[in-house]
Amino acid sequence: MLSNDAKLLALLEHFESKLGSIELQHGKDGRDGRDGKDGRDGKDGINGKDGADGAKGADGKSGKDGKDGISVTNAEIAIDNHLVLTLSDGSEIDAGSLESLLSPEAAQKIVSSATIRAAEPTWINYANEWSSEPTLHSTPSGGSLYTYTYLNNTLYRFVPDVYDPTQDAFYKDTAMTNLVATRARNI
Repeated sequence: MLSNDAKLLALLEHFESKLGSIELQHGKDGRDGRDGKDGRDGKDGINGKDGADGAKGADGKSGKDGKDGISVTNAEIAIDNHLVLTLSDGSEIDAGSLESLLSPEAAQKIVSSATIRAAEPTWINYANEWSSEPTLHSTPSGGSLYTYTYLNNTLYRFVPDVYDPTQDAFYKDTAMTNLVATRARNI
């Protein structure tokens, strides 16, 4: 009688001889299966770097001309001794009697007002009537400081990075402690 090991060995040899004589053939492909369910969305990725700036765009169209201002076109003394001013829009202003306008107090006010106006340039004067091209002086926190020359005096204009007319200002010093004028008001 054969031992179990010998039986197994004989069986294995029999199958090996049969397997060696089998010729494998490729069968037809089966039908495609149904689509599976969609998977869950993945996590958002990390933001990429900013791209390079594009080319400068074309200049926009010129704006429309503004309305003409109103000016004094004529001044005359009326029959009642009042100074009457005619304006460019056709309206008239009665400035009052000559006696009240020619009083010493009124004359002093007129002279004083004219003197003050002549001695106090505005932000517009400093920004537009410079005698040499403004240059960048420095870039303090929050903006840029430019050097302006106005009537042979050096002034420093601070232009904020985030524009605010109350911060656009002229100073007498680079420490920006001696304020001269802001775009929003004169000092």
